[in-house]
Amino acid sequence: MLNKVFIGQSVKISKQETEEYRAKIINLKRDTIRLRFFGAVEKVGFIQQGQILKLSLIKNGALYKLNVKVKNIDGLNNSCWVVKQGGFTRIQRRKHVRVPIQQEIEYKESKKSRYKKGIVLDISGGGMRIRIKELAGLELGSKIEVRSDFLPLAVNIIDVEIVRITANQDPEAEKRVYDVGVEFVDLPEVWKEEIIEWVFKEQRKLRKRGKI
Repeated sequence: MLNKVFIGQSVKISKQETEEYRAKIINLKRDTIRLRFFGAVEKVGFIQQGQILKLSLIKNGALYKLNVKVKNIDGLNNSCWVVKQGGFTRIQRRKHVRVPIQQEIEYKESKKSRYKKGIVLDISGGGMRIRIKELAGLELGSKIEVRSDFLPLAVNIIDVEIVRITANQDPEAEKRVYDVGVEFVDLPEVWKEEIIEWVFKEQRKLRKRGKI
């Protein structure tokens, strides 16, 4: 049974972990799914009849994967029929998957204050860990505005709330620094999913290079 999928649902199809194509479910029939691929790049020419692919989808904040076999290809409509092979595999809670990064950001506590620089040490679908040089009045529960250019969002400014503060020693400057854990505040679900997708993409890159 295909109880985790529905018509109109967006999914991803891959031949390899690093090669993904976006598609939408346009029909269901028992163990068979009809997919239509998005965009000019994502054409059905990359698949062959009888080929085993991996279908990925999001449900209840978790990532699920399913092996499918290509049954028929409709090049005219940029679609294909696939048949499920086995059952879904639940990978992990996507929100809590973190990826280590080193990205410079700017932050400030209020609209009137000036931006200060910080470094993002890791990020997940729920928040980030930021290293800053001084607290300057920041404490647990403080809400700050973060400006960044590396996230795949339509905006570059997001609101976060401080949920954890850890004092550390900077080995290079021999000064105390602060690692601040923050959670995203009032972030639309679609933006959270975009961050999560970005996190998984970066995680796959690091694994491919043997970094994690």
